[in-house]
Amino acid sequence: MGSSNFQDTILGEATRAAVEDLSAQLVSQAAKVQAAKVTVEGLIADAAGGVIVINVGKGAGVSVGMRLAVERVSREVKDPATGKVLRKISSPVGEIEITEADEGSAVAKVVSGTGFKVGDMVKSK
Repeated sequence: MGSSNFQDTILGEATRAAVEDLSAQLVSQAAKVQAAKVTVEGLIADAAGGVIVINVGKGAGVSVGMRLAVERVSREVKDPATGKVLRKISSPVGEIEITEADEGSAVAKVVSGTGFKVGDMVKSK
């Protein structure tokens, strides 16, 4: 396999034909492949000095350069019978961009907005 004339052997020709056939199949099926969308949801764990730390990291799909929306829950709607939270009503606070990420947390810089607080929600835009 390491020789310069491998492609001229029967095995070399068969290998090339197999690779070309597989490549053609992959190209013809490319339109059917769907990109996976990563949805990130977490909370601000610390917000001091313009640096934001969130409680989700690479393990939840966070990556450096990712931008996340920051929202503050203003009200929770609960089921009167069970007390279970049915819906959280929130308002936008701003946007952050991830600058560092490890498995369980990430650090971000503020892109827009002010007044970020511990407990504010962060989520994919």
